[in-house]
Amino acid sequence: MPRPQESGSNSAVVLRCNLGTSPEYPRDQIAVVEGDNRFLNGSVRGETTYVYRVAILKDGAVSRASNTLTAEVPGAISASLSSTTENGVSQLSWSTSISGISPCITHYVLIRSDESPAGSISSSAGQKTYSLGVSRRDFVDSGLTPVRTYSYRLAVCRGD
Repeated sequence: MPRPQESGSNSAVVLRCNLGTSPEYPRDQIAVVEGDNRFLNGSVRGETTYVYRVAILKDGAVSRASNTLTAEVPGAISASLSSTTENGVSQLSWSTSISGISPCITHYVLIRSDESPAGSISSSAGQKTYSLGVSRRDFVDSGLTPVRTYSYRLAVCRGD
């Protein structure tokens, strides 16, 4: 969703609610987006329709807001990700399960963050993204810095 631009804005927040209402600040805030126009929402449920909006905050109040975007999440796709790390190399593997939709997974996106826990990734700072083919069920991430914590997140994708 494009972020409305405003000179001197303090921050942008992502708002989300269920279909049938309009997202409002602060009630429906799910993330703060700093320095980037990207947001990955990993906390959605299958067979649910969400309404999103991006709002620009100035001095703690909404000064501008985007139009709404409706996103329907069909069925449920879940993934289980596991890893082992030794000598600067992390070996990851995953499995997926699909319910309520046809199994048309087209690819996976693996996101590595070295700045925040995987559940709170909200900008691309400190991140590395890998696009992997649908037949992949493992990945080796090498050249990692010892004694540093890395978080991984796997997105199961349908389409582009």
